[in-house]
Amino acid sequence: MITVLVDPGPFAGAELELGGVSYRHLFRARRLPAGETLRVADGQGHARWGEVARVDRASALIALGAPAPANEAPLRLDLLVAPPRPERAAWLVEKATEAGVSAIRFLNTERAPRSPGPATLARLRRIASAALEQCHRSRLPDLTGPHPWSGLDSLAAAHPARFFLDPAAPTPALSLAAH
Repeated sequence: MITVLVDPGPFAGAELELGGVSYRHLFRARRLPAGETLRVADGQGHARWGEVARVDRASALIALGAPAPANEAPLRLDLLVAPPRPERAAWLVEKATEAGVSAIRFLNTERAPRSPGPATLARLRRIASAALEQCHRSRLPDLTGPHPWSGLDSLAAAHPARFFLDPAAPTPALSLAAH
C-alpha cells in the first residue's frame, strides 16, 4: 500500500490534484497507473482511501473515498532533545517519526549549544514527511526549537508522565513504566 501526504485544505473534498514532488515520485518514477488505490493522509491525523482517476503530464487527479485507518498510537509521546549534528538530527527525526513520536522539541543545553535554523527545521520537516509516508502514519510530528533550557517545565507541563533517559539511573526506565 502506498501512503501519500497532502495539504489538509483539499483533503476534505471529493477529489484532489496531486502535483510537484509527490507527482514526480509516484507517477514518473514509480509509474503508478490510473485505477491504483492509495492511502491519502493530511498530516493532522486523518487518512482516506483514494483512487487515481487520471494522470496528466504534470499532475494526477485522486478521487477520495472512505476514511482509512489513521495508524496512530493512542499514547502521545513528545521527545525533548538537545539538537545533534545535522546528519544525526535527520536520522533522529526519521526514526522518531517512524516510532510514532507526536512532537520533537529541540532544547538548547550547555553541552549542545546548536540551534537549528528555519532552513534546517524545514529540511527536517521534509524528512518527517517522507518517514510518515514510509511507515503509513497520518500525523506529522510537530518540530520546534530551539527552546531554552529554562522552558523545559512549560514544555513538559502538559504531560503527566515524564521519563528522563539517564544511563546512570539506579532503576531502569522500563521497570518504572510498568508500575
